[in-house]
Amino acid sequence: AMTLGDRIVIMKDGFIKQVGTPQEVFEMPDNLFVAEFIGAPKMNTITASLFKENEEYFVKVCDSVIKVDGEKGQKLKEKNIRPQDVLLGIRPEHMILIENKEVSSIECHIKVNEMMGSEFHLHVVTNDGTNLILRVPTIGLSEKEKYQIDIEKKIYVSFEGKVMHFFDINSHLNILKI
Repeated sequence: AMTLGDRIVIMKDGFIKQVGTPQEVFEMPDNLFVAEFIGAPKMNTITASLFKENEEYFVKVCDSVIKVDGEKGQKLKEKNIRPQDVLLGIRPEHMILIENKEVSSIECHIKVNEMMGSEFHLHVVTNDGTNLILRVPTIGLSEKEKYQIDIEKKIYVSFEGKVMHFFDINSHLNILKI
């Protein structure tokens, strides 16, 4: 039970994948296996291009560009990470609905809307065929907005730069921890 332990060990096939506090493992997973193991629904992953412009890092994902900021942006700078294609990880609770198309929004279509009481789990697909899940709290939605979340409807989603996770395309290791 993650909530009871001071430190937890994530294992796969008899091998230790990560040891840390629940918060460390959640916020800075060593690899994609750990990232997807912790949290429900599991972390979204999407192929993205990490690039640098004027000492700042950005990701290009589908047709959108999102700046990496916060601690993640700082760590990329400190480690002077080279521009590369990555597996970008975003937790379902960190994905947000955007009203209109913006440079930082990804166009998606809703495939399934699961009503979970206090939140919707929206299963969406991007224009390039990537499946994503969003956890959308219902408390902040008006009745009109709730009814607008229809199957097959086009929506725009985004996420903040500080919630991104970056995994090596081949090794699946967290590039901030290699």
